[in-house]
Amino acid sequence: MNDLQSELNLHAAELIAAATCLDKYVLPKNDDEKRLRDMMQSLAAKKKLFNPSVFRPADEDGEEKLYVLSETDESSPALYLVSAQSRVYSPPHDHTTWAIIAPITGGEVNTLFSRKDGLPLEVITTAKIYPGDIIGMNGDDIHDSATFENEATLCLHLYGKPFSAMTERRKFDPQTGAASAYNVKVSKFES
Repeated sequence: MNDLQSELNLHAAELIAAATCLDKYVLPKNDDEKRLRDMMQSLAAKKKLFNPSVFRPADEDGEEKLYVLSETDESSPALYLVSAQSRVYSPPHDHTTWAIIAPITGGEVNTLFSRKDGLPLEVITTAKIYPGDIIGMNGDDIHDSATFENEATLCLHLYGKPFSAMTERRKFDPQTGAASAYNVKVSKFES
């Protein structure tokens, strides 16, 4: 393991330790959340830790890879790195746990929705996030995301539990509000 990988592992462990005390579903609006946001911004600003030859984006535009940076067990928070080509779109979905997202390079547009059974999704707000920005969501929040055109993106994603424990995760049809299962492929990062 080289020095950069050791430093990344140390920062990831610190983030997970700070997040472990939080509820798995709701992101509190308090000093704990502020501390996590600050830690995520600090880590995202350390661009040298995220070597593009290690964290390669998918081969095609419109695709992304999700790298595990820290994932210990089904009940603990998890940290991932999303490496995406340009024009990646994730349909409206929930996470069933809180999430904090921090761009390292590039950026994305996130649209938050409200949902009532049998009705189309309703846009609450849209936010563009760039390096230095943070967005946080609760487990029942519904959002979609899209990377910017003609620009690869690296983003940190911290969740209250790992993807393997998000068994109830759903995506939503924006026109009807209908829900269906939503699963994500994860690439294992070997340090």
